[in-house]
Amino acid sequence: KIPFSTQLCPSLHIHSGNQCSFGDKCRYIHDIAKYLDEKPVDIGDHCYIFETYGFCASGLACRFGRSHISSEHVNIQRDESHPSSQLNSVCNVIPRYLQEQLRKRQLKFPRSSMYMKQLKNN
Repeated sequence: KIPFSTQLCPSLHIHSGNQCSFGDKCRYIHDIAKYLDEKPVDIGDHCYIFETYGFCASGLACRFGRSHISSEHVNIQRDESHPSSQLNSVCNVIPRYLQEQLRKRQLKFPRSSMYMKQLKNN
């Protein structure tokens, strides 16, 4: 697990001019130059999201960032009207209430339960 002290503040991922709402209590790095110096080497030369949409929502934290981070440490946007609705159309995170139900074993899986009973009986 990567410690918070080596990660860029989420408020700075896309726009370096954003202000962090946590101020001095924030656990993340706010010095973009320092973060980019310490950031692990990118894992690829081309960001698929940037090439497809002209804008990468991961911004400065993108592991393919060399294709869309300028020498001035700014997340490049290819055109002014990026389809932000398309960027958010894929979500690989489940909602918090569902996480809690899964963790507390409150979510029922009737088809799976029925199948497991059949396996047990055979």
